[in-house]
Amino acid sequence: MKKLLLIPLFLFLILLAGCGGGPSPEDTVSGYLKALQAFDLETANTYLVTPIEDTDIEGSEATIVQGVLENTDYQDVTLIAEEESSATVQVTITGPDMAVLLEEATKLVFEKALSSESEMNENDMEALLIDYFTQSLDDPELITTTETVSIPLKKLDDTWKITDEGTTAISYGILGSLANTEF
Repeated sequence: MKKLLLIPLFLFLILLAGCGGGPSPEDTVSGYLKALQAFDLETANTYLVTPIEDTDIEGSEATIVQGVLENTDYQDVTLIAEEESSATVQVTITGPDMAVLLEEATKLVFEKALSSESEMNENDMEALLIDYFTQSLDDPELITTTETVSIPLKKLDDTWKITDEGTTAISYGILGSLANTEF
């Protein structure tokens, strides 16, 4: 279960990675988001000022992170400010409402633990959570949240890169209300 609680953190860290230099700030943001949707973390990393060091995730965590990213969509990529070496792009991001999913998953674990005649161990809880998230992310009626975020970029060596602040904004866009949840 501890591993599953780290998934939101890992998603946040993934979003601190980016992809390299489209001809415009809008192309950079779009390229980064497309790479994330495709779960191509190496390519996504090339769009960032500060690439993420560890993009190797495997197993159930990878399945859930990939499910979240594949269920994330973006639109209205708009340049709202550009100077010689900095720019800001606004984008609307829609993705799974992870706060709702995490709340429902927690309820499920407690209900199962209370109704079970035998004690649930950590492996049982983890399997239950993985199954819940996998099924929820595949549900055509998945509850989503939409956020419009502003993403700052810097021009480095004539290539637009998403700043650390930009990856934080994208994380907020993808994670929505979960990004404001305290654990």
